[in-house]
Amino acid sequence: MIPSIIPQQNFELIRDRIGLIIFQELENQYDLTNNSTLEKPKFNQGEYPESLLVYIDRVVSFDEAEMPVINVSYNGGVYDLNNPKYADGNNTYFIDVYVKSDANEDGEETDADKLAGIKLASILGKIAFILRYSEYKTLGFQAGFIGNTKVASLTNLGPLQSNNLQDSNRCIVGRIVFEVRATENVTPIEPINAMGFLTTVKLSLTNKGYVYIGDY
Repeated sequence: MIPSIIPQQNFELIRDRIGLIIFQELENQYDLTNNSTLEKPKFNQGEYPESLLVYIDRVVSFDEAEMPVINVSYNGGVYDLNNPKYADGNNTYFIDVYVKSDANEDGEETDADKLAGIKLASILGKIAFILRYSEYKTLGFQAGFIGNTKVASLTNLGPLQSNNLQDSNRCIVGRIVFEVRATENVTPIEPINAMGFLTTVKLSLTNKGYVYIGDY
């Protein structure tokens, strides 16, 4: 029998850290936008929720009122190096971004799909930039915990399927595929953070799943 409690696996810690980094950096961009005299990014105060929600492995469908919203999920891992002490391989994560666009300045819905696509591309691009940023090559873990990371692809998955054609046109989803090479140890090793993270953010359990929220 295994004499101790099996800890949270490394691929789970990595999934949660991806969500935390995205949450904090997008909130930082929001703050920088509001306090800057420069031209605002495409997701400004009018488009961006004051309390951005980043979900972890949520399976409940998103409501239009929640958008824009982000869901980080673990897709699976392929381990090509195995021995009695550890398994080493590539883990794949999906970062799904759901956005909507309201009517244009004339109150018309005709350009809703175009406006939603522009907004989606902007948010996908910012998340990809964050994940490629050199400071996050280890995702904030001690060197050696992460082998390497890669933004494998960005995809516009198109309008959400809906019985309401208007909603379908203006609600759209995109996906980033993010790959992380890491090791799973049979003998538990506590991962060490190599950098600090804000204490005003916590991962909470809601009736729709785990979500990062600001604890203000």
